[in-house]
Amino acid sequence: MSISGYLRSITLGPDYQSPHDPERIGALLKLNRELTIQGHQLKQIAEHLNSGTMNLEESMSLLKSLRDPLVKSLKNLQPMLVLGHAVQLQK
Repeated sequence: MSISGYLRSITLGPDYQSPHDPERIGALLKLNRELTIQGHQLKQIAEHLNSGTMNLEESMSLLKSLRDPLVKSLKNLQPMLVLGHAVQLQK
């Protein structure tokens, strides 16, 4: 038994079962991928702006197109961080 397993059994009791929800884990992984992609897109916009290869109007247009998907992802993430919440992603 590992040290962490031993401490867990002392603290929570030997019969403790960790809550494991594959659906919730899958949904969180999907949202993680979406937020990672959106982060890369924001970084690319910033790099183009800093290098001067994109003007302000182009960048604002791209930022506006990223706004709605980013807000949707964050709204989906908030309830899933509450333990025991049913997983339902907004379409």
